[in-house]
Amino acid sequence: MWGGLAGYAFKKSPLSAFASLIVLLLAVVVAGLEGFTIGQHFGSESYTYLSQSNAQYRVNRRSGRTDRLTNSGWKPVSFDRRAMKIPDEETGYDIFAAMTHYDPLFKDGGTWENGHGGSAGKICFNIQNDTDYVLSEIRISVEISKKNTAEADKFSDIRLSNDYGGLLDSGDAAKFCGTAPRNLSDGETWSFHRGMVTGWKR
Repeated sequence: MWGGLAGYAFKKSPLSAFASLIVLLLAVVVAGLEGFTIGQHFGSESYTYLSQSNAQYRVNRRSGRTDRLTNSGWKPVSFDRRAMKIPDEETGYDIFAAMTHYDPLFKDGGTWENGHGGSAGKICFNIQNDTDYVLSEIRISVEISKKNTAEADKFSDIRLSNDYGGLLDSGDAAKFCGTAPRNLSDGETWSFHRGMVTGWKR
């Protein structure tokens, strides 16, 4: 459009040939800048690169995602917006089903590590992220059954996050852990249900 208008003005303008050439050049420059702006908005990703000590980061200005360079490539560490609840159907989980090792996210039944010397224990799982989201947190509820009785202690909203820090990118696996509500006694067994999963769409 800019080229057509500039060409028309060049032929019809009462200005001198030099002035018309200046108008044509300005039109070309404006057209180029507009094309560059549109390309940045709708085209490929644009990054700002940063460094802190030996760590290297990049910020995706369009998505607001910050990655850190690791031995395995760029891995997400933060977003400039709050994590959202990931729909249950995206994680392949029926909200009414008991969460056991067949759960798509959880690759084993988990471990319960008692604390020592007054420190809190941990509940940990191996997580495989086959969703289209970057995972931030997984919430679970836990039930502890006591030996030879029908009694059970129930705890809800235990929050699991990446034990190595950072987030879990799509296609990656990691160990997710959360603080255990108490130590397990001899003879006690535990089970769990998965609740809300939070993260960001890639």
